[in-house]
Amino acid sequence: MKKVSTFALGLIVGVTLTAGTAVGAATYLKAIPKTVKIVVGNNQSSVEAMNVNNKLYVPVRDAGNSFGYSVAGVTSSAVTFKEGATTTAKSGDATKNVSTATTKTGGEYVQGLHDKYSTEGKLDANKIKVGIAAGEITANSIDKETGNSLLHFVVLEDNFAVYSIIKVNALNVNVQNSSGQTPLMLAVINESIFYQGELTNQYKSDATIKDNAGKQAIDYATKGTSTYNGLQGYMM
Repeated sequence: MKKVSTFALGLIVGVTLTAGTAVGAATYLKAIPKTVKIVVGNNQSSVEAMNVNNKLYVPVRDAGNSFGYSVAGVTSSAVTFKEGATTTAKSGDATKNVSTATTKTGGEYVQGLHDKYSTEGKLDANKIKVGIAAGEITANSIDKETGNSLLHFVVLEDNFAVYSIIKVNALNVNVQNSSGQTPLMLAVINESIFYQGELTNQYKSDATIKDNAGKQAIDYATKGTSTYNGLQGYMM
């Protein structure tokens, strides 16, 4: 299939994007949906985009499809398109060669999620941002092998940069990995007071969930500690 030029992400020659102004918050990423107009030469199309903290994020897959192209590759600095729009399988049709699958928790299983979006063994915030903007992953995507969501990895790596990107109102904080553990459980196990506070105070994570060993988050805390007392009070 013939490939066309590589477009730098967010800089497409001849493309005009029109969007309104978003109102941001000091500690939150506030996303506002916007309909933007894309003009390439004499052709014009409209797609649904997101305005996040006054920065416009256009789903490149949808944008490319509107002009007959599909995404061939995504890096932290460029998106490559090829001729032929991406097609969506009709209801009831078998889908072949896909690396994602919808889960009951509202996310998607992604093969090699961590490796694909990491640099030197740690999730790369820029790669995550590009992947979400391109529609390749979402804030709730889950690694197919480990069952860890991006939030699980954030807690394990103490990765605030990635947390700042996925910290959205629709973030699913109760996803259980292959061991049945939630991000809150990992925060307790790793003694991460910050994420424990975020998951309980901000997101109201379900502390009653049990993992494969039949344990709740509080069972991983040492009695008498601030972590244990905090969870005990939270669960009352």
